Amino acid sequence: MKARITVYPRREVLDPQGKAIHQALHRLGFDEVAEVRAGKSFEIDLAARSADAARKRLEAMCEKLLANKIMESYTVEVGVAKPAKPAKAAKPKVAKAGKATTGKPAKAAKAAKPRGKRS
Repeated sequence: MKARITVYPRREVLDPQGKAIHQALHRLGFDEVAEVRAGKSFEIDLAARSADAARKRLEAMCEKLLANKIMESYTVEVGVAKPAKPAKAAKPKVAKAGKATTGKPAKAAKAAKPRGKRS
């Protein structure tokens, strides 16, 4: 049985990561964003006989490990569909040996002349 647990900081607790993301979005021109709360999500495939039994086990997991009860709250969703694969990020341009990242050949380093007494 598929399940999803979402953990967020409690409303009373400061969320510095959410605030930093909120400010960054505003700097990037996304002024319509009113609030951001940063949390974590767990997708768990659980062998359980019923949704109620699964929910009880998942809540026990949250209480014992997945969520800090003092600082965080959580939600449990049982029977969620398998999530779609995340979108692929663009591959960064990697410099090949002997070439700079601009695609132009790199300049060869000059050999160092030995220093010594002049004759």
